[in-house]
Amino acid sequence: APARPAGLPMLLITGTRDTTVPPGAWDDERFTTSSNAEDRFHYTAATAITRRWAAAAGCDIRRPATRIDTGTPQAECRSTCPASDGRWPTVMDCRAPMGHEYGLAWSWPLILDFFDRS
Repeated sequence: APARPAGLPMLLITGTRDTTVPPGAWDDERFTTSSNAEDRFHYTAATAITRRWAAAAGCDIRRPATRIDTGTPQAECRSTCPASDGRWPTVMDCRAPMGHEYGLAWSWPLILDFFDRS
């Protein structure tokens, strides 16, 4: 969770095809397991991470995350935190059909815009 009592904005970008650190299914907080190597590692699911941050920010995590239109067609973004006044939610979970890499051409503008509008 955030280190400051007032919270910090948090953007999580993961790849739905990532076999190294899979995000898990939407709204599923169970751990995920890597599947691309002889060693198997367990990871905290993306939903569990974003819900923890959202709870710390005072958002209602009892309801499912809703889709946020970021204008970035490469990724689907969701949040349990409300957006208002042209700002994006404090906590946002974005997933793209990619593996264990970033598409910086589309993700970097999204990252900059998120922190500018949070």
